[in-house]
Amino acid sequence: MCRFKSFRLVVVLICGMLLFISGCHARQEKQQEALEQAVNSMNEAIDQFVDDKDRSPKSLEELVATGYLKEIPVDPVTRSNKTWLCLADEDTPDDGILDVVSGSETPDSDEGTYKNCP
Repeated sequence: MCRFKSFRLVVVLICGMLLFISGCHARQEKQQEALEQAVNSMNEAIDQFVDDKDRSPKSLEELVATGYLKEIPVDPVTRSNKTWLCLADEDTPDDGILDVVSGSETPDSDEGTYKNCP
């Protein structure tokens, strides 16, 4: 009888660990999906701004002020809307934004260096 209880306890502990691990994985997947959605919405807003104005936006705030974004999204990884990294358009005098990535990443680009967004 005692062996059966020990076995049952081990099974319950293993099941608990598996549920915990699967819950963490699901949370990571949701976080990644939210990150992709935020980055895509900002990059689409940048592209639309460039198409409409023939120049790059100078900041994420300009995208909000001109109505291309409702608000600067919160980075689901850093949990802040102030940690985004921007690729500056170094070939133009306005030095606008070409691309946005999460501040939790260390992006690599042949086009330039990512810096904190203005």
